[in-house]
Amino acid sequence: MKDGRRGFLLGTLGVAIFAMTLPMTRLAVGDAADPQLPPAFVTAGRAALAGLLSLVYLWAVRAHVPERRHWPALALSALGTVLGGVVRVSQVQLLQPFLALLFAVPVLGETLQPATVAFSLAVIAVVFVGRRMPVQRTV
Repeated sequence: MKDGRRGFLLGTLGVAIFAMTLPMTRLAVGDAADPQLPPAFVTAGRAALAGLLSLVYLWAVRAHVPERRHWPALALSALGTVLGGVVRVSQVQLLQPFLALLFAVPVLGETLQPATVAFSLAVIAVVFVGRRMPVQRTV
């Protein structure tokens, strides 16, 4: 399989899996009237499972251990993801296309296509509008 197609399929799989995290967490925790599992337990379980799957993958591909100078940044990133909460972290992750553009051009020498810029701006607009929308809770 060509690298471009493989990358696209893996990216799509990642987006699909990530899209299911909020509904699955909601299902595991339950609502206020009928709680199922404590939120802290679900959070710890998700982090432990993700860490275990990551270790298995890294072992399978024989990845190198990060250099010692990278450990503080990795720990901070992991802590922010776990403690930041799925909704807040997911909203920041929606800005990844824009951040990728911001760094890909000067760092990697990528060229920008108008469609790429348009879709990145559309994603940013959706995040902006979504953050401003009122949330109505139903009981």
